Amino acid sequence: MPLASHPPVTPNTLDLLGRYRESFCAKLAEVPACEVPEEDLLMQVFGITSEMKMAERQYWGRELGMCWERLVHAHARCHPAYEPPFRDDGDAPCDFIVGGCAVDTKYRFGSGDSGTQKKLRDYAGRLQAAGFTPVMLVLREDNLPGALESLARAGWDVRRGEAAFEWIRTNLNVDVQAELRAQRGAFRIRGVEHG
Repeated sequence: MPLASHPPVTPNTLDLLGRYRESFCAKLAEVPACEVPEEDLLMQVFGITSEMKMAERQYWGRELGMCWERLVHAHARCHPAYEPPFRDDGDAPCDFIVGGCAVDTKYRFGSGDSGTQKKLRDYAGRLQAAGFTPVMLVLREDNLPGALESLARAGWDVRRGEAAFEWIRTNLNVDVQAELRAQRGAFRIRGVEHG
């Protein structure tokens, strides 16, 4: 349930966070309780501790990544210059387009997986050839530096952490960072009934 004493948050944000809370609660029964300071705003919204995340790193990384992507995309859809991603050979090389920028979102780059890196470098070239500026919005700051450097060399404008939130504020006219801060703990998954 959202905290009433905080500034208003858009219904899209509240709905999306509520759905992810339900999904996370279903997964929670498999993870032991730990009390450790949280790492990022999405983790804080749901009360996900570092230990919980480490116990199921792949699950949390995938789900928090999808939550981040959908959250940013939901706000982008409200922008008057929004366009869905174009398809190139069946692929969508970005999540959405707004104001000449082809935007992709990632929660974190924790590996230098050569296949993923090659695909993203290829996407940057295809997006540029189509006349777009490739922008990568990465929520977390603790990324593999080589992976981000490779993306930047390929043509991606890589924004991570605070810079990603600033890009969203400037280009989508919404302060997602303030929305998430206002919802810290509001969708907590600890201390709730499990199915």
